[in-house]
Amino acid sequence: MTIHAVNTLEIKAAAGFEGSFHSHLVELVTALKGSPGCLSYDVTRSSQQENVWLVTGLWTSETAMQQHICSQDFGLMIWSLGCGAFSVRFACFLPNAVEAGHGA
Repeated sequence: MTIHAVNTLEIKAAAGFEGSFHSHLVELVTALKGSPGCLSYDVTRSSQQENVWLVTGLWTSETAMQQHICSQDFGLMIWSLGCGAFSVRFACFLPNAVEAGHGA
């Protein structure tokens, strides 16, 4: 599998929401794993900040990633996180093609 595009979300949960926030986030990301062109969609909790999570999507193409970002499912995910998130930072980039599971 070759990775052609990556999107990330860094999400900081609001005080008092940390407990239920992670399970809700995992549920949302699991639903997005079936998106066309998705190689992987994962949630990782920060090892340095208890209430921060990183969501990473790996894509077969820039087009697949853009279609996902513009999709209703992605919009609903962002909207549903709004009530429990203190902040959300979004980024996407196009690495030189990298084989999934093999570092650059």
